[in-house]
Amino acid sequence: MGESVPALAVIGGGAMASAILHGATEAGVLGKVCVADRNESKRKTFPVAVPTAAEALEWLLANETEPGSGQIMLAVKPQMLGDVATEISELVRERVVISILAGMTGARIREQLGGSCRVVRVMPNTPSQVRKGTSAIALTAGATADDAALAERIFHAVGDVVVRLDESMMDAFTAVAGSGPAYLFYLAEAMQQGAIAVGFDAETARTIVEQTLFGSAELLHADALSAAELRSRVTSYFRQNADDGRPLFPFIVRHTQDLTFLVTDSAKEALLLENSLIKQQQPRFNILLTDDKTYLSLK
Repeated sequence: MGESVPALAVIGGGAMASAILHGATEAGVLGKVCVADRNESKRKTFPVAVPTAAEALEWLLANETEPGSGQIMLAVKPQMLGDVATEISELVRERVVISILAGMTGARIREQLGGSCRVVRVMPNTPSQVRKGTSAIALTAGATADDAALAERIFHAVGDVVVRLDESMMDAFTAVAGSGPAYLFYLAEAMQQGAIAVGFDAETARTIVEQTLFGSAELLHADALSAAELRSRVTSYFRQNADDGRPLFPFIVRHTQDLTFLVTDSAKEALLLENSLIKQQQPRFNILLTDDKTYLSLK
C-alpha cells in the first residue's frame, strides 16, 4: 500500500498477534513491521523481530517515514504492561498506540506510557486466528478517527465484522464476543462426549459435531429468522414427530430457559471479572474447574 502506511512496532508475538499480522500481511494492508518478543521460537515466525520492546521502538524511530508517524501495537498480557512501559515510555511520545489488552482502559495505558500517546483500543476474539473474527474498536485517550484508520484495516483483514464502540462498552463486548467462543467450544465438547456415549468413535463424533455446529452457524448467519425461531423449529419438529407426543430431546425443550440464564449470567459475570482488573470488585460467583466438570456457585 506504499509509503503512506505507518510503520508498526508490535509488542508481543503470541498466537493472537501472529494471526493478526499474518492475516493483515496477506491482505496487503501493512507496511514495515517489527515484532518484539523474548521467545526466540516466536521471533523466528516473523520477518523482522527483536527480543525487547525497547529495540522495537528504536527500530520504529529508524523506519517511520516522518517523525512520530509510526504506530505501536500492544499485544502482551495486561499484567505485563508495567514492564513494557518501563522499557518504552520515554520513546512512545505522541504516537498512536493500538492496544488489544483486555480490561485495560485507554487512560491507564496512556498514563503508563508517558501521558502523551493516543490510544486506540481493539478487542478481537479467537476466530480471528482463522480470519473469522469479530472485533470492536474504541477511540480513547485523545485518539481520533484518523488515528484508527490503520487499526480498522488490520482487523478487517482477520474478520468481516469490526464494530466501533464507546470505550464504556468494551468490557461488555469482551464478555460477549471475547468469551463467546468458549461457550461454543464447551457445547462442542459436551456434544462429542454425548456422541461417544451413544456409540460413535471419537473421530466420527468430532466430525459430526463440528459439521453440525458449522452448518448451524452458517444457517443462523444466512437465515432471516432469529436464533430463538430456528431453535424452536428443531424442537417443534421432534416434538411433533414423537410417537407418544413427548419431545425426543426433552433436555433441550425443558432446559432452554436454564441455559439462557446460565449464558446470560455468565456474560454478566465475565463483565464483572473484566471490571475487577481495574476496580478490584469481587465476583459474585465461585468457579471451580475439575478434570470432568465445571462448578458455578453463588458466593
